[in-house]
Order: sequence, then structure tokens, then C-alpha cells
Amino acid sequence: MSQVFDDTGPLEPHVVSRLGLFARSVGAADSDALEGELEIRPDLTSGGGVPLLGAVGSFADTIGGVVAAISTWPTAIATADIGVMLDPRARPARIVTRPRVVRGGRTNVVTEMILADGDTGATVGYSTMTSAVLSAKIPQQHDPRVVTQMFRAAYEPSAARFYDELGLVAGAGIGDDGAPGARLELRRWLGNSMGMLHGGCTVMVTDAASLAAATAVLGSDRPLATVDTHVRYLNGARIGPVIATAMVLGRDDSSVSVQVTQRDAGWGDAGSGRVTAISTARVLAVG
Repeated sequence: MSQVFDDTGPLEPHVVSRLGLFARSVGAADSDALEGELEIRPDLTSGGGVPLLGAVGSFADTIGGVVAAISTWPTAIATADIGVMLDPRARPARIVTRPRVVRGGRTNVVTEMILADGDTGATVGYSTMTSAVLSAKIPQQHDPRVVTQMFRAAYEPSAARFYDELGLVAGAGIGDDGAPGARLELRRWLGNSMGMLHGGCTVMVTDAASLAAATAVLGSDRPLATVDTHVRYLNGARIGPVIATAMVLGRDDSSVSVQVTQRDAGWGDAGSGRVTAISTARVLAVG
């Protein structure tokens, strides 16, 4: 992990372990041999009990990234973009998916994930992600076929909401120029093997900023949940803090469309930062 990450605070477990991801059928080179599972704990729910989109997005980014990495082994990959959509009516106790590579090439790999209720088998969401294939001179540091080492570590979730535990702060005035947004200080256990903010955390920041913007428009008297997002990764966040600024694109009485720009505020001599991700999201008032 790059030394630019703050050494303070708990170094373990990693954010992926804190989510409680689980993978089955590991060890096979066939991407279809891997199935992932995410328990939807109370701290991983949004308004009205809808699964927290950032948590589901982190789950998809991790599991989908593993099968993409298997397909390019031993050349490393990096997430280029990810889209996640949830059924706002679904309240699964756990979500399962069996990722599959739908396109593999010399420059990118596209992975598809149908998200299903682990108890009923009903479809509750959908995700696709594109992984950029890096130079052959950049090998993967760990064999992706052995993925359970970072999943389901001995970890007891705290009583806090998951975003609060990560130090992810969102609300009015946190974005640039007083706009709604979110802020995340970088810690080692929020990073990936290349010394950048974990791709799943980027989805969480988008989710939190989008909810902040929707709350400013729709108010806080109704439960709100992000149900759809698309995140484009531009640069790795390495220093921090990551500042997300949300802009409302449109709204009606029960939904808000949001655009979110994230930047690494500590990057550059002037500390003005550089843009690390751009995304869109849709937030609903749910019953």
C-alpha cells in the first residue's frame, strides 16, 4: 500500500472484510465457477430497508474484479467503470451473484452480474463493470483464484451505520462551493493493492453524496435510497481527502437524478486536487 495513506486508525480488517463478502467455488480458472454472497446487515441498508447501493456496488466491484482478474492472469487489471441497479421493492436478507465475463480482450474485460435474493432466487438487481487490462509489465500481486483470504474475516460490525464507521461524512455544504456532497479521509484499510482508494469505496462516496443532494431537495421526512448509479473511474485517489460534489440534474416529487464529481483534494502542489471519478445516480423516496 502506498505510503500516502494515513497510518492512523485501524489497519485491519480491510473494508472488503468489513462488508462480510463470501465467495464459493474458488480455485478454478473458469470465471463461472465463482459465486459471491453479501449479507444485508442492518448497517448495510438505506432508507426503507433498501440495500445500501454503495455496499452492493463494492460487492459487485470486488467479485466482478476477481473473475476479470482470473481471465487476465497474471496481468493486472483496474476498474474503469461500473454500473449498479437495484429493485427498490426488494428487501433481500442476502444477495448472491455468479459473475461472468461477457467480453475479454487485450485492453479491457467486461463482466456481468445478475444480483439475486439468496433465499428466493428472485432478481433484485443488475451490474456490469469494465476492467482495463494494464501493461504485461505490471503483474498481479496475488493469484485471484485464491480469493477467500480477504473475505469474511473475524469481524464484529459496530452499532454505527457502515458509512459512519468508514468515516464517510455527507451532507449539505460538504461539496465544493457549498454544494451537497461527501468527504472521505483515506486510510490504509480503504485502499487496494496498487495504493489507491478501493473501487468499491468510490461507489460508496457517490452513494453518500447523492443521498445528501436528494435530501436537500426532497427533505428528510421520507426514507431515501439510491437505486441506480454509473461510476466512471478517471484517476486513482492516493492522498485524500476525497471530496465529492453533487449536482441535481432533475427531480420530481419522489425522485432525484444526480451527477457527482469526486476529486483527490490532496493531489498537486496547490492542494487543489484532481478529478478521480465522475458518476450519475438516481435516488428515490421509498415506502
